[in-house]
Amino acid sequence: MFLFQIAKKDKFTKLQEANRLNVQTTQSFALIKQAVKDGKIEVGTVEEMVEKAVELELISKAESSKLIKAYKLKQDVISVDSFKVKTYKELR
Repeated sequence: MFLFQIAKKDKFTKLQEANRLNVQTTQSFALIKQAVKDGKIEVGTVEEMVEKAVELELISKAESSKLIKAYKLKQDVISVDSFKVKTYKELR
């Protein structure tokens, strides 16, 4: 069990999970994107747009949870290499 907990925090494991969820939610993201284009959903935070998609019955509540998790994991994976300018200058 302890090794499993470490593996769940591993960056590569997070990347794999983010990729898996991204593939699973591609169609739902496309529906939301189209709804934004059509003016049915206003551009906002991912959470707001997903919530509106559920209200409009474009996606299910379960799918909305997957979308939010996929987005947050993706942001976490992306942010691995990001840091503040001040930190960058100090490291140089």
